[in-house]
Amino acid sequence: MKNIENIIKKAISSTLKDPQIFKFMIIGIGNALLLLLLTIFFTEYLSIYYVISSIIAYEITIITGFIVNEYWTFAKIIKTETVYTRFVKYNIFYFFGLIINSILVFVLTDFIEIDYSSSQIIAIGIVFVFNFTTSKKISFKN
Repeated sequence: MKNIENIIKKAISSTLKDPQIFKFMIIGIGNALLLLLLTIFFTEYLSIYYVISSIIAYEITIITGFIVNEYWTFAKIIKTETVYTRFVKYNIFYFFGLIINSILVFVLTDFIEIDYSSSQIIAIGIVFVFNFTTSKKISFKN
């Protein structure tokens, strides 16, 4: 048990020392909060079905996330492609993240009967890993 704790602590420590992951996490936390607040706003105040609310909110956070990642997280990377090409790649892979996110929110809410906002939080955590990997390896690679 102690060995697993040490592995987890070491993984967290090395992750936080990587400026790109740290910046991506900061942006991810901000976007996660924005995603959650927008999903609740669209569902509760605009009476939009929660899955549609989640999709709309997710697309808004794709745009904000790209802009901040482009000019902060991955700013020091020498980019060989145009900003438009990077945005298209980013959007494509985040679209896959959106599909994963939407399926998770739907299954957790309708089948496991977790509140939709809690389902969204769980989905955000799972999709984070996919989004960082595709951003670093494909969308913003040098």
